[in-house]
Order: sequence, then C-alpha cells, then structure tokens
Amino acid sequence: MASSTSHKYLLGMPVDPDLAEQAVPGHGVPSQDPDPAAQYQMSEKESARESRSTLVAGCMILGIIVGAGLCAAVAGLMGVFIGGAAGGVIGAGIATCLPMD
Repeated sequence: MASSTSHKYLLGMPVDPDLAEQAVPGHGVPSQDPDPAAQYQMSEKESARESRSTLVAGCMILGIIVGAGLCAAVAGLMGVFIGGAAGGVIGAGIATCLPMD
C-alpha cells in the first residue's frame, strides 16, 4: 500500500514554498504558530482594514438577527429568510458608511 505522506515534510522541510517564505526563522508560519515571536507587525493601513472588516461583519450579523426577528413576528417563517437577508445587507451597508478614525 502506497503512503501519501510527503517525505520532505517528515524531514522538516516545507512542502509549500509560500509557507517557507512566510515562516519566521526559529518559528513556524505566523498563521499557524501562536507564539508572539512568530507574528509579523501589521502596518497602520492593514490594521485599519482589519478593524473595518470586523465592524462590517459585526453589523451584518446584528442586521441578520434584528431583521430575522422582526420579520418573523410579522410574516412568519418566510419573513425569517427575507428579513435575515435584508438585515444583513442593511447592516453591512450601515457599517461601511460609518467613519473610522
């Protein structure tokens, strides 16, 4: 029976050249190594983008919950789907209009 395990991986050599490029010497790949020394510092622009993404996702989830709840009370089961979809779009739209400093 043939094994699908890569021998490079067993010898400690990275299989994916992109992962080898991202790895910090003495540590693993930042996305997979929780050690703070393995992480890269974010730029101000990246930090602002991540904050905006989190805000949009949170407002979208809040919109889904509120929209589904309100429309379920008014229109029943079908209202849950319609209200959830509309609420998600509205929540994401509101979040993108909010100023970020």
